[in-house]
Amino acid sequence: MVSIVIFFTLLLPLLRSQLPQLPFSADKIFSMEGTLISDSIPLKRGKFLYSIKINSVTSTTNITAASKGAIKVVSKGKYLYKGSLIKIINPNFNVEYNYFNLLFFNPLPLINSKEVILLKESKQSYYRNKVAKPVFNAIEKIDAGDGLVSALLTGNRIDLDPILSGNIRKAGCSHILALSGMHLGVVTMFVLFSFKKILGGKKAIIAALVFNLFFALFAGMSVPLLRAFIFFSIITLAKMMGRGVDIGKLFVLSYAITVLIAPDEAGDLSFQYSFLAMAGIIFYCPYLHRIFLKFIPPFLATQFAFTMAAQLPSLVLSSIVFGEIYFSGLAASIIMSFLVTIFMLVAFPGVIIVIFTDILVIPISFLIKILSTMIHHCAAFFTNFPSFKTNSITVFILIIINFFVILLVMFPYLKNEKFKILNFSKRFK
Repeated sequence: MVSIVIFFTLLLPLLRSQLPQLPFSADKIFSMEGTLISDSIPLKRGKFLYSIKINSVTSTTNITAASKGAIKVVSKGKYLYKGSLIKIINPNFNVEYNYFNLLFFNPLPLINSKEVILLKESKQSYYRNKVAKPVFNAIEKIDAGDGLVSALLTGNRIDLDPILSGNIRKAGCSHILALSGMHLGVVTMFVLFSFKKILGGKKAIIAALVFNLFFALFAGMSVPLLRAFIFFSIITLAKMMGRGVDIGKLFVLSYAITVLIAPDEAGDLSFQYSFLAMAGIIFYCPYLHRIFLKFIPPFLATQFAFTMAAQLPSLVLSSIVFGEIYFSGLAASIIMSFLVTIFMLVAFPGVIIVIFTDILVIPISFLIKILSTMIHHCAAFFTNFPSFKTNSITVFILIIINFFVILLVMFPYLKNEKFKILNFSKRFK
């Protein structure tokens, strides 16, 4: 079942969405109104990327008509939350959308616009902003000036140091900035550690579930967070009922639920990376873990296995999106993930403490500064490693390799004695 998910996820980049259904020609559109289907993403030079579901369009002759479709807009504006109603002024449908590239990554048409105006803030957005005020005040007090606390706790990267962001990308570990299961796991770790002795096992798990829900909603409930929250929720409920969970079936269920809840995001980078990485962990990790246990201690073996398993199926997407594979990716991901985990374990309770009292602001901000400096230097260090430039041949070779491994799982008869070279199950026993 996991193999089927990997198969369909690898095919998602082949999807191409048509332009929205428009009652006039694109050059006759003066404005469009729609609803944000995901939080805006800050880009360079004060611009933002908005993913929008179109509701209506207005022509240059002031004729308004209903319209259907979804688009991505690059425009000057500000950070807006999902669900908000906005207006797009002077959209241009001729920006960076290649109909002929079968591996074009974003299936939604990418257009340009002079301006995006907020018409109505969603209720979710309103309450998030209301809650965000004391949170961002606390973050501002302990932040090291690079926006890292806000990026890792709220998903808002507006103030993130562009040099740090660039170095993390060049180091091959951009995923540490995309809030996902790793970050939700840190929150879970903190809550369970804090409340287990006070509340007991089951109540501590319920508290972790509540904290995870608020964290995921506050951070925008992106696809990786949604997938991680579904995983944690079902595993939690099963554990409380004294039942086990088949991880493969749970993975497929979370995949189906996520696609149903957020169909417009099914072709986006975050969706594909999230599910391919998780599929890799479920699929490859047991084998890799057995190998690493023969050479290194269990703690390191687990870390190496998880990181490598997550990256192996993701190499296809990295080749398509970035056009290169970073040799430092594995080592950088392991070290940077560890530093980010420690950083969040300090920042998360630190923000909670500072919201209620300013007594510990200085020591918390001092620790944040030290950890932030370590992350900066670590990211800069790994940018010195070379990278391998990829092309269409490399991409297709990687896809074939992934499909080959998928076939080994989908068709067990390939592992019989006639195919000894393929008999992975015996080799790793």
